This record gives sequence, C-alpha cells and structure tokens, in this order.
Amino acid sequence: MKAWKVRTDLRSAEMIKYASNVFLATKISYANEIANMCVRFGIDSDTVLRAAGMDPRIGPLFLKPGLGFGGSCLPKDVKALKGASRSKGYNSRLLSTLLAINEMQPSEGIRMLESALGDLRGKRVAVLGLAFKGGVDDTRETRAVPLVTALLAKGASVVAFDPMAMNSFIKLMPTIQYASSAGDCLKGADGCIVQADWPEFRKLGKKEFSRMTHAVVVDGRRFMDRGHVERSGAVYLGIGYGLAQSRKVGKS
Repeated sequence: MKAWKVRTDLRSAEMIKYASNVFLATKISYANEIANMCVRFGIDSDTVLRAAGMDPRIGPLFLKPGLGFGGSCLPKDVKALKGASRSKGYNSRLLSTLLAINEMQPSEGIRMLESALGDLRGKRVAVLGLAFKGGVDDTRETRAVPLVTALLAKGASVVAFDPMAMNSFIKLMPTIQYASSAGDCLKGADGCIVQADWPEFRKLGKKEFSRMTHAVVVDGRRFMDRGHVERSGAVYLGIGYGLAQSRKVGKS
C-alpha cells in the first residue's frame, strides 16, 4: 500500500485524527444497524454487508456486526469532537446518534439470548471476554460493562471470564462472579454471551458446552464457527444472523 504524507498545521492534524476515527465508528454503527434490521427480516447480515463492502465507495473494513465499539480511541474521539463542536455552538446529530447506537447495541445480544431462554430472571449467564476486544487487557469503554449491567437489571446472575482483563474488570464490577477459565465459566450456565473475540473461545466445544444447563451461545462478535458450535451440541445465535432464530429451550 502506498504511503501518503499530508503536511498541515497542528489543529488540522488533530481534526484529521478525529475525522478518521468518527468515520470508523460510523461504519461499525452502520454495520450494527443493518445487522439488527437483517435479523428481524430473517436475513443473514454477513451476505448483505459483504456485498455492500464490495462497492469501492464503501469498502469491506469495519463492516462486522457486534456488540459495539470500545477501547481508548473511537469512543473518546467521538465524545471529544461532540463536546468541542458543542462549545462552538454546533450540535452534531450524527455524533450523538453514533454514541446512542453504541450504547444500546449490547442489548441486542441480550435480546437474542432471551429469544432462546425467555425471561432471564434467575438464569445464570456466562460472559466470555471482558476487554474491549480479544488479545488485550484494556477494559476502557468495553461493551462488557453495559452488557453485564443490563443482564443484572434483568435479574440474571452473571459469571465472567477473560484471559487477560480479569483484574481490571473486577475493579469496575466487583460484585459479579468470576471464573478461572472459560470452561468453568460455562459450568451450570443457562446461556453464554461471547463479548470479545479471543481465539481460544473459538476452540470451545462439546466438552465445555456439555457443562451448561442450557447450551445457548450468543456470538457477540460474529467470529465463532457456527458449524463447530452446533456440532458440539449448542444452539448458536450470532449478532445479525437472522436465520439462527431458535425455539425456546428450557423454561422461561
């Protein structure tokens, strides 16, 4: 890829960074909105977003549905630009909408779990992945916080695990249960929501899923192998995967 250089002043350089990150946040939120609509139409959003990404005006990067964006860059820059614009008398409806979509997106994973289990009150829910993405221990703006908060509000008991981010997350939410491994996290769970795309979660199989009371797995990052999950005896539900609507399992 050819590298380009733009010589500019410091204020313009800062705005370029904000503009780039806002656009990436927009693509992620666009993918999530399209996926949320597709699942209600009974359509697999992967096909739709892959085809849309073939358009060179759009491109395929950052068009993967999930539970929303987190980390140290995108949320911070969207919020900072929104605040700076407001201080100059301009209220950005786009930036406000991006933040609103991102805040609500974790509820989509919960809705899918409810589609299989019914009322979550009294249910034990495993949350795998507490960092904002797999491969890091960074919990800044992680979608695991609103996800767990919403699960608790619905009366579910939550047990969580992350390979690297446990110590950081415990400081954020000290009252929930924590497991020492992904397999232990799934033990006795009525359902599972995978919040971060750790490679080791892709390897979970019959041995681990058989330990669940109801083997229902919500892939909150659309990175797991659906066929492998289903061959392992679990119900697979992926964000934006409309054809994976499951009958309810167990009692609501």
